[in-house]
Amino acid sequence: MLLNGAVTTLVAALVLALFWYGVAFPRHEQSHLQQMEAKAVQLARLLEGTLGPEVFSTEILDNDAVALIERARLKSGLLKVKLFDRGGRTLYSSDPAEIGVVNQHDYFRDLVALGHNYSKLVRVDENTLDQEQAVHDVVETYVPVQAQGRFVGAFELYLDATRDLQSYAVLSRAMNRDFAIVVVLLVGAIVLLMRHNYRAALVQQQARNAQLQAEVERRRQIEGRLRDNEHRFDHM
Repeated sequence: MLLNGAVTTLVAALVLALFWYGVAFPRHEQSHLQQMEAKAVQLARLLEGTLGPEVFSTEILDNDAVALIERARLKSGLLKVKLFDRGGRTLYSSDPAEIGVVNQHDYFRDLVALGHNYSKLVRVDENTLDQEQAVHDVVETYVPVQAQGRFVGAFELYLDATRDLQSYAVLSRAMNRDFAIVVVLLVGAIVLLMRHNYRAALVQQQARNAQLQAEVERRRQIEGRLRDNEHRFDHM
């Protein structure tokens, strides 16, 4: 009974681990991405309300608009801000070298230009949507802007996700450690129970063997007495 209980507990722990790595962890990462995207959308709407949609139809942003964007970026902790016109041309970027570059990626044309937000979680040393190597864990979000129901441009915001992901990594390591401890204890308990059951079964088998030998000896003695009696009868 104890062995069965330990095995059942171990199976339950393994099922829980599979759920954690196969379901809970991916859902948490997706939830984190959605939360960061919601924050990016909120910041983009604040910028849109301050700048106005007409800023996306200009050729070059004036100094006041640039200063406003950079103040908002620094205050909100954004790593980078980019503005695109409806054709994907970069009107502004925190990296001046990107100004004037046209975004020709499919996601811009097929999703952003049709009014859909688009986000991606980019890990350190991975490439961003703009094919740049990330030096932080970032959530890169495109937020479309519409005026009178028409797409006029988009924001691209880079949010630093390093601290949140590090906190989650600490939690994940703690859970991994605790799970490993539980598995080791359960496996140890199963081994001890199997050893105990083996010894108990061995003792029972030895007892049965001794009983069987005693029974064989008793029957041999009975057979011997019967043969002796037969010999006596034969000589009478």
